[in-house]
Amino acid sequence: MIVYTIGWLILSLFYYVTTLQLVFYPGTQPYHQTGFRFNNTAWVVTTQDPSERYLTYGPYTKDWNTLAPSRVDFYLGVDNNIADPLDLLTVEVNDADMNYILTSRNISRLDFGYDKIQPQIFSLYFLSTIGHRLEFRVFYHCCSEIVHYKTIVNELDDGKLADIFAGQAGLE
Repeated sequence: MIVYTIGWLILSLFYYVTTLQLVFYPGTQPYHQTGFRFNNTAWVVTTQDPSERYLTYGPYTKDWNTLAPSRVDFYLGVDNNIADPLDLLTVEVNDADMNYILTSRNISRLDFGYDKIQPQIFSLYFLSTIGHRLEFRVFYHCCSEIVHYKTIVNELDDGKLADIFAGQAGLE
């Protein structure tokens, strides 16, 4: 039992030390073109708010200092997931120093598995340059109430499976 516990502790410390992760809460950030704060840490846009604007963008972080394949998870919710197949959002990772979109994906109403603004994860995979400012953007096209709860960026394990997903959009 002691050997098992020590082994688990060592593996946990190794994972903690070698894995990079950033978490952003859009309601605590100043980067918005439409919408308003929701439940202190989230950001929401309604059909009455201006469309074709960034729900969230930024944070222009240089803290992502890895060359390993990476994944960003956008936690988003929608009010209605069955009305029509319109594209409601575009999520993207942008290298602000190069003014270059590393990866992006359009999200339609039908891509949401839940309604009533329940959070759902939409993922993008990317490679970045150390020292460049990154922003993780959610562009609001129109026609729905959308909540952006949080954004989490994770370093992948740099194995062969990570290479398959690098630069690809994904849905979890």
